[in-house]
Amino acid sequence: METNILLKQNLCSKCKAKTNIGSYGLDSKFLCLECSFTEERLHFDKFDVIDGELISNHPLSSYDESNQRILLIEYASNLFNGISKATFPTIVRFKNQGMTYIGMIRALEWFYVIQKKPISKAKKNIGIVPYVYKDAQDYYALENTRRYNRYQRVIRELKKESIEIIYEKTDIKKNNQIDIELM
Repeated sequence: METNILLKQNLCSKCKAKTNIGSYGLDSKFLCLECSFTEERLHFDKFDVIDGELISNHPLSSYDESNQRILLIEYASNLFNGISKATFPTIVRFKNQGMTYIGMIRALEWFYVIQKKPISKAKKNIGIVPYVYKDAQDYYALENTRRYNRYQRVIRELKKESIEIIYEKTDIKKNNQIDIELM
């Protein structure tokens, strides 16, 4: 006997394609696999709570430089639907000017995803990066600080509201038992 499972198809909030492959963005809107790369995802700090303390952790900090470079190339390629050959020497030039790979990813994301500037003008290259790099870094620093402070407030409120419940273990009586020996 064969069983077919029909999955509900979602409507991509960006390109309006119907698909069941994709993800929900930070604004809770569904994006198809192709459009999901235009959604902010790797580039904000993450926060962990360890022993009641908030720890800031950048998701890309554990990657070495070669892996960060690969992520930059993949991100640009997905964002622009392919990249030009000129992108590779451009990345090297920007790196030699003191820009980081994570910073370049953030600059692209800030300009094209957050600021919603037209991707078609990029001509599949990251040439905009030096013009928006500082603004993007400032935006991420401010936003990460805001998120950190928001989480700190939540932790403080949770600590205020925590209640210790103390109870005594009591003997549990078993009701409705019949002693067979008495019969």
